[in-house]
Amino acid sequence: MPPYTQTKKYLMDAYPSLFVDEADVLHHLFFVNGNGYEWVDGQLVDVCSPEQDLDATRAQDKRRLEWEAKMAAAKGSDTRFYEQQLALIAKSPAAQRRAERQYRIRRCTQRRPPGSRIRDCHYLDEGGKLRRYLYPLCEYADILHVPDDVKSDWLKAAEKALSLVGGPLVHRPGETQRNKLYLRQAQKRIDGIKEKRHAAR
Repeated sequence: MPPYTQTKKYLMDAYPSLFVDEADVLHHLFFVNGNGYEWVDGQLVDVCSPEQDLDATRAQDKRRLEWEAKMAAAKGSDTRFYEQQLALIAKSPAAQRRAERQYRIRRCTQRRPPGSRIRDCHYLDEGGKLRRYLYPLCEYADILHVPDDVKSDWLKAAEKALSLVGGPLVHRPGETQRNKLYLRQAQKRIDGIKEKRHAAR
């Protein structure tokens, strides 16, 4: 079973246009429903692609970008971002991550046409920092099901995920009360695990 640091590196290298930084990784692993990860032997494991084949995954990501570029072109949308990512995919994941960050910032500064139903995942705060809206939490989020036998590195990762809320991760208007209810439950669960381990020393 992969340790947290290995899973983080794999996600950021395999999907650099999705995971720009660790906040993206923690958000996906602990807060997003249907993320393909489940708790197994105290660690979050990718049950869809457990082999973590980086080359195969990057090839799959390239096909995704090609498909999205084709769909954007069919709608008459700007395809420059996809063209840039496809050019960078042959270079390095780090280059793709830098380009994705700049793309997110540009999107946050674009005006939406009247009646637009697009829900952006990011926004720029008053200080110009890029923030991500927290995925709407429910009882299926992995952060709520940290097991008693959780490995120490994954427990620290869960704690770090919770600490990001209010910083890089923010509540979308109208979802704050529900999210906070689940976050309190998650914190209580983690605190209980830590207390049991401390008492067993």
